[in-house]
Amino acid sequence: MRSLLAGHDTCVVMPTGGGKSLCYQLPAVVSEGTAVVISPLIALMQDQATQLAQMGIPAAVLNSTLSEGEQAKVMKQAREGAYRLLYVSPERVARGDTMGWLQQVPIAFFAIDEAHCISEWGHEFRPEYRQLSKLRTKFPDRPIAAFTASATRHVRHDILAQLQLRNPDKYIASFYRPNLRYFAQLRGQQCDCLLANDQPGRGDGGFSGGSRHCCRRLSRQDGKRGAAAQPGTVDVRRSARAGGDDRFWVGHQQGGSARGDSFVAAEVDRAVLPGGRTGGA
Repeated sequence: MRSLLAGHDTCVVMPTGGGKSLCYQLPAVVSEGTAVVISPLIALMQDQATQLAQMGIPAAVLNSTLSEGEQAKVMKQAREGAYRLLYVSPERVARGDTMGWLQQVPIAFFAIDEAHCISEWGHEFRPEYRQLSKLRTKFPDRPIAAFTASATRHVRHDILAQLQLRNPDKYIASFYRPNLRYFAQLRGQQCDCLLANDQPGRGDGGFSGGSRHCCRRLSRQDGKRGAAAQPGTVDVRRSARAGGDDRFWVGHQQGGSARGDSFVAAEVDRAVLPGGRTGGA
C-alpha cells in the first residue's frame, strides 16, 4: 500500500485470501483519481464492485456483461472521475479504442490482477495480457502494480519484463495456509472420494471434478444434504452460470445456507500430467 501511495511500481505475490485486493483498494480510496483494476475474472469484478458500493465507495465494472448503453454510461462517468475503482477485463484493454478513452480518465494507478497470465511460462497464459505492455508506453507517469497468487521465480521475472515495471517494490509472501488441509488417497470412484471428504459445517467451498457427470452428481448429492449447491460446468448457459456464481458469492457474504455452506462444482478443462504433458478432462 505504501509503495502505491508513493507512486512506485509494485509486484505482489500473495496466496489467495491473503489480502491482495486490499493492497490496491485502500490506496485507491485515499488517492486522487481512479484506480484501474484489470482482471480476467468477471464474477470477482462484480463481487468487489458490489461490496465497495455497499461501503459507499464509488466503483464500477466495464465488461461484456453490460449492455451498450450501460457501457457508454460507465465510460462517460469514468471520464468525469466519478469512480475510485474501475474494473476492466484484459480483452477490453486490448481493444484498439480503449487506450484513447483511458487517456481521458483521471487515472491514479493501474492494478493488474492474476498477473501470472502475462507469462508464457505460467499455467494460465492469456495472449490478451501481452497487450498490457502498452500501459507503460501510453501512461509513462502512472504506477503499475502486478498482483498474483501463482508465480514461480521465472514467471515473476517475466511479469516484471513484460509490464516494463521500473525498479518495482517486490513483496513475496509465504504460502502457508493453516486453514487449508491437504490429503492424498488412491483414486477409486472420484465423486465418492470427494463426497466422503465433504463434511457438514466446513463452510463455503468448491470441488473440481474431472467430468460434467461428476460435477452434476456432486451438486445433487450435496444439495440433498442441505448445502446451497450449484454446478458450474461449461455446457450451462451463460446466464445460468452467472446466476450460480452470484448465488455462491451472496451465500459467502451472508454466511452460506442454513447449513453454513455454499458449494460450486466445476469441471477441470485441462490437466497437467507428469512430464509436462496435458490432457483434457
